[in-house]
Amino acid sequence: MRYTTTLVSTLTLLASLVSPIAAQSAAQQPVSVDCTDSSTFQGFVNALLTVLHYSNNLAFEEVIAEWSETEAGYEVLEGVWTAVSQREDWTLLVPTDAALTSAGLTAPYTNNQDLYSILTYHILPLALPSYNTFNASAHYIAETIAPITATSDVGADLVLQMGKTDGQISVVALKGESTITGEIGKGDQAGALGGLTLMSVDAVLPVPASLPEVLITLAKATTEASSSGLALYTTALNNSKVLNTLTNLNISNAKGLTVFAPADVAFSGNQASTSAAAWLKVLAGHYTSSQTLYSSGFTASAKLFMSSANAVTFVTNSSGTYVVSSDASKGSAKIIRSDILLQGGGVLHVVDRLLASTVLESTNSTAGGSTSNAATGGTLASSAMLSYASGNSLLAVVACIGMAAIGFSI
Repeated sequence: MRYTTTLVSTLTLLASLVSPIAAQSAAQQPVSVDCTDSSTFQGFVNALLTVLHYSNNLAFEEVIAEWSETEAGYEVLEGVWTAVSQREDWTLLVPTDAALTSAGLTAPYTNNQDLYSILTYHILPLALPSYNTFNASAHYIAETIAPITATSDVGADLVLQMGKTDGQISVVALKGESTITGEIGKGDQAGALGGLTLMSVDAVLPVPASLPEVLITLAKATTEASSSGLALYTTALNNSKVLNTLTNLNISNAKGLTVFAPADVAFSGNQASTSAAAWLKVLAGHYTSSQTLYSSGFTASAKLFMSSANAVTFVTNSSGTYVVSSDASKGSAKIIRSDILLQGGGVLHVVDRLLASTVLESTNSTAGGSTSNAATGGTLASSAMLSYASGNSLLAVVACIGMAAIGFSI
């Protein structure tokens, strides 16, 4: 879905948009504009602010009032008005006052340099699906109007799923879930809003993070309690320089990026390697830059070709969804977490086994070809020390987390 908007050449309408502070009179009336025709853009903004005011979303009312007085905000709101006035169904997710405070957003809101990306990530050019259409275990992908890059007209996505409370929908993000708690207002209830529906959400939704940020977050979040973190995978990415490749692909590749990231549990002692060439081949079997494939695309007919030219298919049964590699020596890997959004329009899924095989050199082989945890730890320790020396903070942080996960001490 594409979102485009044309900036009106004259901004004379802005003069009639009063400041939020001036509008908050002693009588606590909603922010308003002087408008004689409810079908005009001023009427749309006035209706929007009125609904926000009387639903007690006073902070977001002020956000919209301030934003409408900026060139970028005016352009976006005018584009929304153009669409919904033609009865297109759109959704505005409205963070509560408490959510804005918790996110550190305070007046004057336009001083926040990230305001544009934050607000456009809360505007969806579609109607949200009803609660009853959700499958308990499935994700629904919804596009926003926040551009995935500065020059793109493709919107960044949200991941939705059935909420924990009946009738509510959750937004799934890297560090947890937010809840869309209910409807605030709808176009049919306030004529000038057209096809726009306002929905309350209990958090400011975080925009997708970069791949390095995702890897640090997942390593820290999981290695204390289990082996489902990505510390060892991140170390392999750094040792082979593949992390730079993936990060650049995710920013510049228009086709998309899909990464299957093996969790720490997927790595055994004899897979520690100092050979960048060996790791390059293995890791190439875990990503593709040909498309972004979400869990909704894990169907029996789907086939995805990895960068290594290996193909993967998908099987779902009562125990979960599995990625099946065409590499004959590998069986299937269970997807243990799906649809982790990446900045630039990519997606990462965590799996419990490697999807590609290459005889990886061990750093300290023993009889029978096995490698001890100490050998693995030694590789990670070398990586960490090299990282500190070279200033690579991501590798240093994650390598040290990986050492802790396998019980290696320095």
